[in-house]
Amino acid sequence: MNDSLTILYIEDNADDAYIFQEFVRHIPKQIHIDIKPTLKEGLSAIESNSGYDLILVDLSLPDSRGLRSIEKIVELNSDVPIVALTGYMDKSIALNAIKLGAQDYLMKGDYNEHVLYKTFTYAIERHNIMKEVLVKQEQLEQAQKIAKLGRFEYDYASDQYYCSKELIHIFGFPEDTCLTAKHYWGSVHTNDLEIVKQNVVKHLQSQKPFFLDHRILMADGGLKYVRVAMESVFDSKGRCYRSMGTVQDITKDYNRSELLRRSQERLDMAVRAGNIGIFDWNLGTGKIVCDETIYDIYERKYGEQINFAEVFVESLNPETKEETLKNLDTAIKGKTEMELLFDMVLPSGTKKYIQTIAQFQLKDGRVARMFGMIRDVTARVEADKLRDSFTKTLEAEVKTRTLELQQTKDDLEIALQTEKELSELKPRFVATASHQFRTPLSVIQSNVELISMLHESDTSMDEDLFNKAEKRIENEVKRMTDLMDDVLILGEFSSNQYQSTFKKTIL
Repeated sequence: MNDSLTILYIEDNADDAYIFQEFVRHIPKQIHIDIKPTLKEGLSAIESNSGYDLILVDLSLPDSRGLRSIEKIVELNSDVPIVALTGYMDKSIALNAIKLGAQDYLMKGDYNEHVLYKTFTYAIERHNIMKEVLVKQEQLEQAQKIAKLGRFEYDYASDQYYCSKELIHIFGFPEDTCLTAKHYWGSVHTNDLEIVKQNVVKHLQSQKPFFLDHRILMADGGLKYVRVAMESVFDSKGRCYRSMGTVQDITKDYNRSELLRRSQERLDMAVRAGNIGIFDWNLGTGKIVCDETIYDIYERKYGEQINFAEVFVESLNPETKEETLKNLDTAIKGKTEMELLFDMVLPSGTKKYIQTIAQFQLKDGRVARMFGMIRDVTARVEADKLRDSFTKTLEAEVKTRTLELQQTKDDLEIALQTEKELSELKPRFVATASHQFRTPLSVIQSNVELISMLHESDTSMDEDLFNKAEKRIENEVKRMTDLMDDVLILGEFSSNQYQSTFKKTIL
């Protein structure tokens, strides 16, 4: 308590106020008393002055009588301790005043300086303790709200639950609900009801703590998962008369656990589908923990006690063993993630290609643990080899075909050039041929006209002239025949139909 006190005394009786002040003067402490004759003035003083350490109020005031004065003061300011003063011998009124928020009560004429000092001291200390308790209570309720943890105490005789606000909130009841056993059992999910009953009976029989997770149904049809922890108190005959415990809403945790479980199931399915093996290698002890897939890859019986480090080294392909161990050593020394592809030959003679992906865990700057996965990629590697072989064959075929096409292209270009040249020769050939045919034809025509004139002439024909004309016609016809033969031969050459015949000739 402080070295000095400031007390608000609401009292309308001047004699009672005087007597009170006289007793206070004998208290070995500096005390200032502010007297107000009505509740209205007292409330106004409380509003304007927040420095009061204690409030004394008479329960018989001109403007307020009874417990109403306590209610109004508490409603206005509950931070200052209150002591009720009454001139009546009815202690029930004083006790009800304490229930409403007063820290103590005094009977007028039944106190002295010692009683007053003790009352002041205890009232202030109790009030401070209650404030601390309320703060702790609020902190506890806040913590319970955050943790979604409600507490309860059940009295079997009265069938009443004394529980926290959070527990009522967890079950979804209105805050003013007075819980009974009926509320609890009515909330338990029907599929969980029997198992909950069995566990409660077992708890009452064994008198041991009770722990159980189960579902509850909300009034709005929602579903929650709760974790109940309970202990009970038993009498000498083993009968339970009180139980207390906690109920925690674990719906989110359950949902997360369920998602994790389903994710693990999907992972296991993916591992099995992908023929992936998981391992954990302690490089300090040399112990390797493997799953069933790795046993299958190495053609071993699952659970067989074997040294996988030795099996790994012994199974490596002798042709690539040195390179594989070198790559592994480099990865470990580099303290990095490792991705390694190696081949091995098993005792059965089976050759496999294995892909390993692993991470390292360091201890004191050295690799102490390696964990990761291995996968049999033999089919993929063989397929890659077949693909590479096919690709090389295809590339060779494409190259050969490209050369052939290039040669064909060159031949076509030559043929086109030849055709072009022939096309250019045709007009000249036609002009020349036309000239060559025209000349003998002109000669034939003129000689025919000459012969015709000789026949038509009255004079006898000149036989010599006629013979010359006939000879010229004969020569020109032969010439034309030769020209025609030459043209036919050229036509056969251009269409590649000329059949050459060779004769031996002595030069």
